[in-house]
Order: sequence, then structure tokens, then C-alpha cells
Amino acid sequence: MIFSILLYLRDYVKALFTLVHVYYLGIIYVIYEFFEDCRTGVKMTSRKMLLNNKIEKWTRILKQMRTDKFDDSGNVDSSKLVAVITGADGTIGSELLKYLLAMDFNVFAVGLSPPTNQFQNLDNLHFIKCDLGNINEVFAAVESIQLSSDRIDLLILNAAMFLSPKIGWLPYRREMIIGAQIIERHLAVNVLANAQLFASLSQRLEQSVLSSGRAIFVSSCSARAGDLSLLLKKQDERFWCRHLNGYKSYADSKLLLSAYVQYLNKVL
Repeated sequence: MIFSILLYLRDYVKALFTLVHVYYLGIIYVIYEFFEDCRTGVKMTSRKMLLNNKIEKWTRILKQMRTDKFDDSGNVDSSKLVAVITGADGTIGSELLKYLLAMDFNVFAVGLSPPTNQFQNLDNLHFIKCDLGNINEVFAAVESIQLSSDRIDLLILNAAMFLSPKIGWLPYRREMIIGAQIIERHLAVNVLANAQLFASLSQRLEQSVLSSGRAIFVSSCSARAGDLSLLLKKQDERFWCRHLNGYKSYADSKLLLSAYVQYLNKVL
């Protein structure tokens, strides 16, 4: 009994330390970016000009990357580039979506909520409603994308759950995580959904008209506050199913996502 209480207190202190660590990282990066903006002379009034400059730069790069692939009629495929993005309704996602549409991508936005009103009624934007915490909906979204496009040129895995309450969620298949009944929601959305989307859509990326289709995983500086020691100790069920607080779950999920991407970078 006493040992169990001590273990709980230890975990509680770890979770509290993670909370403090996350805010510490946030303050440090805010200060860093403030001084970096001052050093480079970035001003709010120049945001539109910076946006246009970046769009011109990346449009030029994408044009150079484009290879001559042929359609069914034997003509060079000159159709729009295709992008899939998750979390396009968020702060980062809406900015990324703005760039994609400005560069004339055909965009599939996957998520619970549609992009904000400024992106409504656009012919080259297609919203696919999907709860990324539900593996069945993830597979349904993949099927919808595959039926709509035979290739993907850019896959941006940006969606993330932050400070979700401790709620039981539809479990991922048992064979995916041995012994896990209900996956903690931050880990389900931020790690497993991203990994499943990449695995399911990677063949479409290989059909890209670019010299190399790209997958971009969006992580966070909060990964520096994460802890994967339970995984290293083979205590998988405690790691995947337990929720101490939203900050710790988020930080752990972002660290695991970063480790997963580093692994992909080595093997692919």
C-alpha cells in the first residue's frame, strides 16, 4: 500500500515537473523569436510581403522539382499538385493551408472541423471530416483520399491534441499495441493517427509528379519535456493507456513522434 502511494506521488511530481517544463520552454522560445524578429527587421506590416516572397520562392522550387510524368493520353501531366493536410483549422494549420492554396495546390484537409470561413467555397479545397482519435475514421479518410486522387505530392501531418481530458476512446486494434485496451487520446491522435496516415498514404506519395513526394510531420518544442522511459522499460501498457495530465501526455506524444520520424529518416 505504502509502495503504491509512493509510486503515485513520484508520477504526480513527474507530471507537475513536465507542466513547468512546458511553460519554461514556451517562454524561452517566445523571447528567442522576439529578439530574432528584431534582429532581422521583421514587422507585422510586412507580413503580406513576406508571404508573397515565400510563395514566389516555393513556387519556383516546386517547378524545378516537377518531373515529366504522363497521363493516360500520353500527354505530360500538368495537373495541380496534390496536398493532404491534417489540422487545417488550427493556428499553424490555417497558415500552412494559406500557403498551399496560394501555390495552387489541390488540397485535402482532414480533421474534425473544417478550415475557417476565409477558406470556404474554394474549388481546390476538399474537407474530409475525421476524428483522428478513432482508427476506423482514419481508415475511412484514407479510403476517401485514395478514391479521389491517384497521387499525393505533399503530406503534412499537423493535427495534434493538446490538454485533452482523460476520456476513454475507441481503442486501436489490440494487435497494434499488445495488451492496450484504451489508448490515451494524445498518443492516439498525435502519434498513432499520424503513423497510420503515413503508412496508408505512402504509396500515393511514391506516385508524386515531384522528384520526391514529401511527408512533413509537425512536432513541438514540448517534446523536450517528454519522457519515454516506460517504453524503454517495456512497460508498454502503462505508457499507452495512462493519463497523468494533459501536459505530460502531450509532451510524451511529441517526443515519441519525433523519435518515430527519426526512425523513418534512417530506414527510408
